Parts: sequence; C-alpha cells; structure tokens
Amino acid sequence: MLPDFFLPKRSLALSQWLKQQMRLPLVLVTLGLTLYHTIYLIAFVPMGDVDFGWRLDDNALVVTNVPADSPAALALQTGDILQAIDGQPVTWTIWQPLYTPRQTSYRYTVQRNAEFLSYVIPVVPISFPLVVERLTSGLVAFLVWLVAAVVLLLATPQNEDAWLLGLTTLGVAVVLAASEAALYGVPGAWLSSFPFLPLVAVSLAHLALLPRVRSLRTERPFHILYFGALLLGVFAVVELVVWNPRGFSLSKLTGVSLYELLYVCITVGGVTHLAILGWRFWRMSPGYQRRQLAIVLTFTAVALLPGVFLTIIPRLLLDAPLLPWDFSIALLTLIPAGYAFVIYRRNYLGLDVFATRSLTYLLVA
Repeated sequence: MLPDFFLPKRSLALSQWLKQQMRLPLVLVTLGLTLYHTIYLIAFVPMGDVDFGWRLDDNALVVTNVPADSPAALALQTGDILQAIDGQPVTWTIWQPLYTPRQTSYRYTVQRNAEFLSYVIPVVPISFPLVVERLTSGLVAFLVWLVAAVVLLLATPQNEDAWLLGLTTLGVAVVLAASEAALYGVPGAWLSSFPFLPLVAVSLAHLALLPRVRSLRTERPFHILYFGALLLGVFAVVELVVWNPRGFSLSKLTGVSLYELLYVCITVGGVTHLAILGWRFWRMSPGYQRRQLAIVLTFTAVALLPGVFLTIIPRLLLDAPLLPWDFSIALLTLIPAGYAFVIYRRNYLGLDVFATRSLTYLLVA
C-alpha cells in the first residue's frame, strides 16, 4: 500500500475513514490473541522443567536439557526425539495441542538412537519460578501491546508515523506471545506467529526511518520488501496448513528450514534497524531532527545494552547472568516507547518532563 500522500484525494479520504474504523478492532483483536496465548500457556500446558526445542532440519521436537533433580532425569536424556505424548504424534500442528490439559502424568514415547522407548513422567508441581518463566514472554508482549494501543488510539489518520509504529508494535506483541506458545503446542499459535515474522522484520527496519521526511525514493524499496514478506508469509501458511499435515516441508524438499529462514528475517530486520538509525544519526546535520534521533537511540541503547552486557555475555562466559533474563526482555518495550515519545512529544508537551525524569531514574537504577 502506498503512503497516504501518494494517493488520490478520493482514495485518501477512504484510507483515513478505514483507519478510524479499524484501529479499535485491531487493538481489541490483538489484545485477545496476546491474552489467549499467554493464559493457555500458563493454565493448560503442564508445568515442566525439561527443555525442548524444534530441530530445524526435520522439524522434530528434541530434548535439549534435563535438570539433575527433575522427575524426568531417570527417563529422558538430552538428544531424545519426542515421537508421541500419550500416544498422540508430536508434529507441527495448527489446532491440536501437544498435551491433554489437567493430567498429573504423561506417557512420553522417545527415539534414542535406533531405539523407541516409553516413559510415564509426572507433572512438576506448580512453583513461582516456573510460572514466572512461562509468564515472561506474555507479560512483555502485553507491555508492547499497551504501547501500541496508546499510539494507535491517539493517532490521527494523517499521522503515518504513528500508524507505522502502532501496527508494527501490535504485530510484535502478538508474534512474541504466540512464538513462545507455539513451542509448547498451544492451538493456533504457529498460525499466529509463523506467517507474520517476515512482515514484522520489514516493519522493524522501516521503523528506523522515523521520524521521517517522506519521499518515493526512500519508500519504494520498502514497498518491494513488504510485497516479498507477504509472499513469504503466504508460503508459510501453505506449509502449515497444507504441507505439514501431509508430512512435507520446505526442509525435506530443499534442506532449508522455513522456520530458520523466518527467524533469520527477524534477526536481519533488527540489525538493519540499528544500522539505519546509526547511519541517519551520523549523516544528519545538527538540529531538531538529529535531537529526535538521539532520543530514539538513547531509548534503544537502554533497551538493548543491559541485556547484551549484563545477561547474554555473562551467561555465555560465566554461565551466570548478572541481570535476570526476564528484566532484560522487559526493557525491550522501551524501543517502541522511545518512538512513541518522539512522535507525540509536540502534541503533548508534558511528555518531555515525564520521559526525561523516567529515563533518568531508569538509567540510575
């Protein structure tokens, strides 16, 4: 879709009317999806201390870690491939959950080398750390959704920057909650996250142009990228709905996992976002626009740097993060908040005082 300023007057009026009509339903639908995936993950997926991961080459669910004190320690081993849970095949399914809710134990059928073994493993009792671990992605997704909802509900139809930020952030909220839920087989979670990853990736890169001076030269490459992302998303739907139930996948046909490819898209989108921000700040002359970019860069730095230097690097080097992972993820909500502040600071002058004080307190903390 072309930006509003490229559209004829009649199309422009229709576009603005549609935005007015769409924003509240969009906000409510994305809230429902975010809450659904989070609540189902906590309430209906059994608590467990064994870590699983989808193997990318054949879409198999593999045991990646079994704690020594786990009830499953005498049964499961790292590298075991889950074939069935209570006789139900473990596959990428759209609507069928991996677990039957509200059971006290489950029978796991696993493949270990050439052997097929079956174990009955009791459910781990609910504990506060396990609940927090399950709740983290959903809580961060809700905070991201809250920022997006405020941005869209305050946006005028003519404020394209606000609409780009709001729609992108709504997509990030749903994908974040659904991606975590999909790993546990929450019904509908793959369909709520998988196909939207390419669009979110392009939108993340596009956000780095905010606040922007609109021109066809800068917007045209993103129109092409959005079209490519849409095609990739449609292909993901075909794989989920048509191929996977029949035992086919892109990985089996070409050796390239669509799952891995889409997450590479997200990584590229995030790196491109930072690169565009840094390039614009370096090339821009001193003035109001450069000060706006400095604010965005500050919010982005506070959102990302603690996670990199206090969580990820200490975890890799010392196996002991200095900052809890939950807090590092929660800081990511500052990125859309920074853009929202830049977009609306002229409309609501009190935001300058509020944001300056809040950011100062956060930096000191």
